[in-house]
Amino acid sequence: MEEGSTRFREEPGTDMRPVAAGGMTFVKACDMLELVRHTVIRSPLRSMPVLDQVTARPAELDYISGMGTEQYHEPPGELGQDIRTFARMAASLQEEAEAIGWYEQRIALERDPQAKAIMRDAQQEEFKHFAMALEFLSRKKPKWQAVLKEVLFKPGAIVEHGEEGEEAEKKA
Repeated sequence: MEEGSTRFREEPGTDMRPVAAGGMTFVKACDMLELVRHTVIRSPLRSMPVLDQVTARPAELDYISGMGTEQYHEPPGELGQDIRTFARMAASLQEEAEAIGWYEQRIALERDPQAKAIMRDAQQEEFKHFAMALEFLSRKKPKWQAVLKEVLFKPGAIVEHGEEGEEAEKKA
């Protein structure tokens, strides 16, 4: 059995409960986990559901029950599809910015010229993704677009352009 996979076993005096390969049992009963296990979001790094660090139960249950998640600060079920898409794109923008910063650090320390060139190429891809996500979001928010048009790609004092952007936002 793969590490991190889930199997079921009968424990004396209890219901059937899912048991991780290492023998750790979940807090929730098997039937509850089985109900949601095919619909929950799984961590991309492992096959086990992400556990809430406070309750030691699958964090996906909060998503299904309507509580917030790391991506959403409000119950996702109460948000429209357009808002959920916007939230995903905002999260993507943040992730792309983080990746650009990580590559910047790696490039600064890398001594091998070929490795550095590969990292620069990968960072350029992140720039492209960042720009596309920013453009998508700005098209959804005309006031943002007004500010961006006043601030981005202009020579001179960035702070002054920011103030001009605030004025443009008021007019948009």
